[in-house]
Amino acid sequence: MSQESQCQECPSGHYCPEASANPVICPRGGYCEPGVSTSTPCPGGTFNNETSAEDVSFCQPCIEGHYCEEGSTAPEPCGAGTYQPYRGRDDVSQCMQCWAGHTCPSPGTVLPTEGCAPGHYCPLGTAVATDNEC
Repeated sequence: MSQESQCQECPSGHYCPEASANPVICPRGGYCEPGVSTSTPCPGGTFNNETSAEDVSFCQPCIEGHYCEEGSTAPEPCGAGTYQPYRGRDDVSQCMQCWAGHTCPSPGTVLPTEGCAPGHYCPLGTAVATDNEC
């Protein structure tokens, strides 16, 4: 090419590094609007598990029981002993300790529903119903 007017804009769903003549497919965890030289990460509280995302609408809200940091490719479950009843959370600190008297045995618990085992007690943040004998 001899003139700048012959240059083409980088297509959506791709990014065009300045040192490259070829568009690169936008990676998971972000999106690429037309004309960009790098991908843009999905905002915290959202995720994108597809390549070639063209805009922020490809970033899906994080699901209950999970959190999604900026640039997430999949929701990350809150750990055992915690729960998280809301969508769109962006940090592990937003996972709440299981209620006293209940257990949250599985990662990704939305609400505590299991009680303590007979003859046991369950303080805040309990994962296993038989951890604490009376």
